[in-house]
Amino acid sequence: MKKIFLVIVFAIISSSFANAQSTGPQQDSGSQNQKSIFPIKKSDYLASIKKQVEASWAFSKDSITVDEYTKKLKELQEDRYKNSIKEQKERFEQALKQEEEAYKKYMSTFDEKTKKEFQGLSSNKDTLSKTDYVNAVVKLEGKKFDDEDTNHDGMVTEAEDKAYAAKMRKAQTSANK
Repeated sequence: MKKIFLVIVFAIISSSFANAQSTGPQQDSGSQNQKSIFPIKKSDYLASIKKQVEASWAFSKDSITVDEYTKKLKELQEDRYKNSIKEQKERFEQALKQEEEAYKKYMSTFDEKTKKEFQGLSSNKDTLSKTDYVNAVVKLEGKKFDDEDTNHDGMVTEAEDKAYAAKMRKAQTSANK
């Protein structure tokens, strides 16, 4: 009785592993290029599943013990886990590489950008005084305030502030794409 139960449980679990990527009778997990012809009879579908499960039998003998079964499933789970970790690591390394490339690109033009910014802030283009800097920042903030004050009444309401923030977020997300 225990052997029959073990065989049934193993067949169910094996078919689950064999068909993990399948979504049902419309796909044949043995080959991604094969398509089932509809309508499909239950007996044909189950015969196909039986063939797949028999082909995926991972043991060298026809009957196994619980320990062998447990050991094999444990190996499969460990392989899946290792592959998952490997894929996550590869995705992380790729994202890190892209971030490094973006940083290098940004830094390659950094000196030129800061020189332009400095010259825009400075009144004599060679030195930057505290007064020049304060005046430039106040001027920039005045432009920002005017952009935010949509009805140009000299006051920014909470609604105008929220609308401006949404506009800036939208501009930022479109610039990042």
